[in-house]
Amino acid sequence: MKKHVGPKHTVMKSIFFGTVITIDDDRQAKDIVKQMKNRDRKARHVVHAFRIDGIPVIEGMSDDGEPHGTGGMPLLMLLRGMDITGILLTVTRYFGGVKLGPGNLKRAYRDAAKKALESMPDRK
Repeated sequence: MKKHVGPKHTVMKSIFFGTVITIDDDRQAKDIVKQMKNRDRKARHVVHAFRIDGIPVIEGMSDDGEPHGTGGMPLLMLLRGMDITGILLTVTRYFGGVKLGPGNLKRAYRDAAKKALESMPDRK
C-alpha cells in the first residue's frame, strides 16, 4: 500500500488535505477510512471515493456528513474522468468556522483531491 498526502488547500479558513492510497479491494478502502477518522479527531469530515479494477469496476464514495453530493461525488467523478482504478482518494477537512455552501464545498473537495493526485511523486 502506497500513501501520498497532497499539499494543504485552504478555502475560507477551512483546511483540506487530499490523500491518495493504493488499494486492492473495497473492504480495505472502508477500513482505511475508518482508521483515518479514528486517528484524527480534530478533522470534521473525511470524504472519500474509490475505484477498484474489475468487470464491472467497483466504486464507492461518501460525503461523511457534508451535504449530499458535495464531497464524495466530486472525488469519484475525478477518478472516473482520469480513468484511475486501485485508488482510494480521501480529503480531510478541518472546519474553519465559515460555512462554504454547496458550490464552494464541491470545488474545495475536488481541488484538494486534484492537488493530491497531481503532486504524487511517481505520477507520469
